[in-house]
Amino acid sequence: MENKYLFISLILVISNLNSLSQKFQPGYIITDNLDTVYGLVANNNFIENAKSCQFKKTDSSEVSTYQPFDINSYRFTDGKYYISKEITIDSVRHKAFLEYLIKGKANIYYLRNSTGDYYFVQKENDSMIILRSDQVNLTFNQTTQKWAPANNSTAQGSTQSKKYIGTMKYILRDAPTLYNEIDRADLDHKSLIKIAKDYHNLVCKDASCIIYEKKNKLKLGLEITSMIGINKYSSTNVGNTEYSDFKLQIYGVTVILPLSLLNESIDFKSGILFGTTDIKTTQPEVGRDLITSYSASNLDIPLTLQYNFVKQRKWKVYFGLGPQIGYTSTKLDDSYYLSSIGKIPFSPSEDEYYSAPFKGMYLGGCTALGASILITRRLFIDVAANYALTAKIGSSTRSLITSSVSIGYLLNSGK
Repeated sequence: MENKYLFISLILVISNLNSLSQKFQPGYIITDNLDTVYGLVANNNFIENAKSCQFKKTDSSEVSTYQPFDINSYRFTDGKYYISKEITIDSVRHKAFLEYLIKGKANIYYLRNSTGDYYFVQKENDSMIILRSDQVNLTFNQTTQKWAPANNSTAQGSTQSKKYIGTMKYILRDAPTLYNEIDRADLDHKSLIKIAKDYHNLVCKDASCIIYEKKNKLKLGLEITSMIGINKYSSTNVGNTEYSDFKLQIYGVTVILPLSLLNESIDFKSGILFGTTDIKTTQPEVGRDLITSYSASNLDIPLTLQYNFVKQRKWKVYFGLGPQIGYTSTKLDDSYYLSSIGKIPFSPSEDEYYSAPFKGMYLGGCTALGASILITRRLFIDVAANYALTAKIGSSTRSLITSSVSIGYLLNSGK
């Protein structure tokens, strides 16, 4: 029961981390008078960045929160650039900080809000126009043997309308040589930036366009992990169990994948961990206790979302939480009765019967609190405190408390 409440508490902690701590990075704001004020800007997720800008001049300064049109724009040093704009989505006008992707003869902006992802194009001083790819319901016409638009009640399938292709061709109609490129374009950062850049180079020979999109290479990390800790199996079928001795018992390989499109502070971390431990059970009987010892081999696969609530260029502090899959194989080592007269040898006739409560697949969750320090451009050390609670349904549970040390290598060191 204590383990249950501990795990619930950990879930509540990680769900509130984003509100309890914000990651401030060097940057600046540009006021309505076009004055530049340098300081630190909070880098939240895409949705929060579009709603407001949290800014402070120094680490010890109070945080000022700016809504769209309180300031002209804000930017992270050599990073993302957000500009205040009024936009219309589904006939509703509102203000937001749009991510400025490219500035030129045709500007491209991006917004992510609670309803989805949106792109906008603005040609110099013209109005801003949304680029859409709406879902269209279809039904198959047996007479013409073709698909045709349909309402929801008669729909047999759906497709994307790709309205943005026609919109881009109309806006950039003075550069028809781009039409083939537009036909092949997807509605994403890469395609739209390339089209806008190519258009600028065609119609403007005096100055280059400016690409603001932050170009980070994928910082995929690979770790060799070792853990030292204690392990406890519990099963009502075999009596009381004790925590194992504190010892080196787990090692393996871990992969870290940044989820920058979801949130620049979140990584996905998983791996394959292998280890051994001892299980000792005490089953009370009248006048004596049955003591049984097992050797257990464990295979664990944690699937963790890691929130970096402190993230600097060469180090970070993180909290992780996620599901864990495990498998345990056991071997009966020793068994005896313990009474007032001492040990009485006992030889179980069925090894598998006594081992069965612990052997099999385990499902549950894991959590970690740790720090990672970059030693060289690619090499880093990761230290953490870890807790996992898994269960074999209807049989036993496994609690694992460890401290880990990992040596990691960035397969791509990024920008």
